[in-house]
Amino acid sequence: MPSTRNGGPQTTPSGGVVGQQETPTKEDKEGKVEEDESSASDEDSFSYDEGESERRKSRCLDDMLHLENQFAELKELLYKERMEDVEQKLDQLSKDSAPEYVNPLRELTENRDKRLHVSELVLAQKKYGSQCKYEQEIASATLDYEEGAKLCKMKIISEIEENIQRLKEEEVLADMTAESNHRKRKSKPSEFLLLEKRKKPVVVTDIQSMQSYSPFIHFMLCNALTLCSHVHM
Repeated sequence: MPSTRNGGPQTTPSGGVVGQQETPTKEDKEGKVEEDESSASDEDSFSYDEGESERRKSRCLDDMLHLENQFAELKELLYKERMEDVEQKLDQLSKDSAPEYVNPLRELTENRDKRLHVSELVLAQKKYGSQCKYEQEIASATLDYEEGAKLCKMKIISEIEENIQRLKEEEVLADMTAESNHRKRKSKPSEFLLLEKRKKPVVVTDIQSMQSYSPFIHFMLCNALTLCSHVHM
């Protein structure tokens, strides 16, 4: 701290003497007045801001209530419109006039008609193929039957002709044997009886065993038997 020489009074940097009361200057007074005015204006502005905020809050609450009412009205209106749309669609569905139902139904109907047409064509083709196959099998079976019947008829006719020929040959052989025996009985009865005992007579079974031979061989055998009988006479 600055001091004076010889123990004199001390002074301040502003030129005042330490220990003496300072008197306020004009500048100090003006600053104090400004501070008082600013504090008063702050109090007035605070009271003004508080009232304005209350008014704004009230307006915001009113606006919010109004918006809520509008939202409720719009929601109710939207609900009614949606219900009307749903009822209209239900009515269209009941009358088969709804586009969401009619268009897919039309496509399904067209696809069904196409598939039915194709199925009918395939069925007709299969029927035609089956009919052709049936007619071919009938014709083949008829031809086989006719050929078999013809062969069977020819075989039966051939067997009958063979039997007739064999019977004729047997008849001729029997006539020849009877005539030979008749001559033998007239010429030499005793020798004929002896010869009959010695030789084995030709019976019907022996003649039937010759059925498998041809007519020529059969005829030759008959002639051989006749010659043998004449030799023994």
